[in-house]
Amino acid sequence: MERGDLRRESLKVRWQWYGMAILCVLAAYAVVWMFTEKTPFMHTPYCSYALQAKRWLEGHLDLGENYSWLELAVYKGRYYVSFPPLPTLIVMPFVALFGVDRTPEYFITTVMSLVAAVHMLKLFDWYCEDRRMAMVWTLLSTIGSNFLLIGYNGDVWLLAQTAAFMFTAMALYYAATDVEADGKWPLLWLACAVGCRPLNFVYLPLVAWLLREKFRKNGLTLWGAVKKHWAWLIAPALVGGFYMVLNQLRFDSPFQFGHDYLPEFTESPDHVQFSLKSIPWNFADKLIRLPGPVEEGWMRVSKSGFAFFVVSPIFAAGFAYLVRRVVGRLRGERIGNGVALWITGVCVSLHLLALCAHGSMGGIQWGLRYTIDAIPAAALGIMLLRRGKGEVLDALLPPALVFGLCFNIVGTLAILNDWNIFLE
Repeated sequence: MERGDLRRESLKVRWQWYGMAILCVLAAYAVVWMFTEKTPFMHTPYCSYALQAKRWLEGHLDLGENYSWLELAVYKGRYYVSFPPLPTLIVMPFVALFGVDRTPEYFITTVMSLVAAVHMLKLFDWYCEDRRMAMVWTLLSTIGSNFLLIGYNGDVWLLAQTAAFMFTAMALYYAATDVEADGKWPLLWLACAVGCRPLNFVYLPLVAWLLREKFRKNGLTLWGAVKKHWAWLIAPALVGGFYMVLNQLRFDSPFQFGHDYLPEFTESPDHVQFSLKSIPWNFADKLIRLPGPVEEGWMRVSKSGFAFFVVSPIFAAGFAYLVRRVVGRLRGERIGNGVALWITGVCVSLHLLALCAHGSMGGIQWGLRYTIDAIPAAALGIMLLRRGKGEVLDALLPPALVFGLCFNIVGTLAILNDWNIFLE
């Protein structure tokens, strides 16, 4: 398969394609801004990271007081943000410049979604022989998916999730290329993703394997790469060390981000964040639950979550490409990328399984937003499954994109405007 790399093009060509992706994403969000009370420069009342940044700048690790509308951990009589800490560093410059009450979390999240879209385009362009098809894949994985729900929203949960999506896309792109110098970035970006969404740690084996293949193609053994590029391990190690030291200072455990000290868990021992008992219920009632039935002329959709492959058609596309490859293999066709495909499939499956173990799996929402975290890795898996030029299934992508975009715009507007005519 021919490989592309936008970085080899002129600056003008690169920004034509980057600009096209950015404008498409902004156009979708412009519809949301026009038909809701949301604006691109809003400050959110759910500003846990801005409050934490302010306290860090003042030399304190705790928040100093309770903010009853936020999910705060209570430990030894002090109040802490209960989410992984890295997004605090992202919003900190804005807090320093504008103060907490004027921190533009919605702008920050929107910019991160644009960076994510650009890196998804770069990832798809690396594998696709047709740059136009890479653009279709990019839009399908962003505004044509459940990602549309979160990529503009600065509320604490969605800002962190958008950041994790961005960092994961960056990690996978720089790991997937054949360029040896790109190897300095994947572990760092994955460490940043873990500092936003800890379950993204599941993609470490995938990133490690892609790095191994990158170095092999450049004539390096794994040990030879470590000896030559050992300095590349320092930055991700420092990021991981930062998390552990911070957790130890706040919660007396290097692996505790604080969620276990939410009052809902400490006051009710039977109520836990993750449980194996939640998997069967969340799998059947949320992960694969189809929208419907139709009542009084309207399709009923559950606000607690429904089938991830409907709201994010890229997962359905992945299943179609997988079936296509299995059928081809049964007919004796040669299958490439075997090990990488297996690792990707296992990592994505484990990720979805772990998400099903979560008690709420996202709460009130459109679609099933936790599964957005798996889109970058699923996208990579699809690229490994594709045959390349002449792939017949590619003809299904434009209608899938139209469906995904329309479905998610309507759903996002419905959940924001509380259109209960078809939400239940």
